[in-house]
Amino acid sequence: MNGKRMTTLVYLASCLLFCVIAGQLLGSNNEVSLAAGMAPCDMAGTWLGKFPIENSPYQIPLLVTETLTPLDPTGDRLACVMRMLNSDFTFTGMFPETNLVSDLVGEAVRTGPETYELSVIGYGVRKPVLDDVAWADRGQVQWIWILSGSATCTDGDHLEHDLMLSLYSGIDNLDFTFPWAPDVPFPLHDQDLDDDGLPDEGEEPIMQVPFSHVSKPAPRPILL
Repeated sequence: MNGKRMTTLVYLASCLLFCVIAGQLLGSNNEVSLAAGMAPCDMAGTWLGKFPIENSPYQIPLLVTETLTPLDPTGDRLACVMRMLNSDFTFTGMFPETNLVSDLVGEAVRTGPETYELSVIGYGVRKPVLDDVAWADRGQVQWIWILSGSATCTDGDHLEHDLMLSLYSGIDNLDFTFPWAPDVPFPLHDQDLDDDGLPDEGEEPIMQVPFSHVSKPAPRPILL
């Protein structure tokens, strides 16, 4: 009887010791994570960015606004709305009839404590012309652009983007040439034939441009 009681006490003591050690290990891991600065960053809010003009035909930097809104309590998914304030929406003359541009919309998904993967899509449109004798048709999508890549919180006041801009045509213009290269054909064809707002399967971008820039927070209210 005493032997059975002793065996039971040893078993219970072993379980207790295991729980204590496991708890210490978990506590140690938490302390290491916090000490290493592993607390997740918070990208939610509105940011202002400036795309530099290096290696660009333009003389004025491109200004970008971006609003990120949490889609879950953890902040691991955020809705993203991005706007290019002073872009050349004709893309150096490729789409001269573009006179309306949408915001870029999409999501950012957390991939690490300080990093997100981001993808947004937007459109350039030729607005319909109102007619006195007939209803105007809907506006025609001239082009589709997609921005995708990573966004990193470098600190609480800077958001670093490493993106790629991919451009797709929404129209046919088989005779297009750039003004600075009139002898080099650059034919355009409609890459969204089913008009679902996405490039058709198998279509490749007509242009891809690295789009890396750093954003700062928009002015925030001062709470008294």
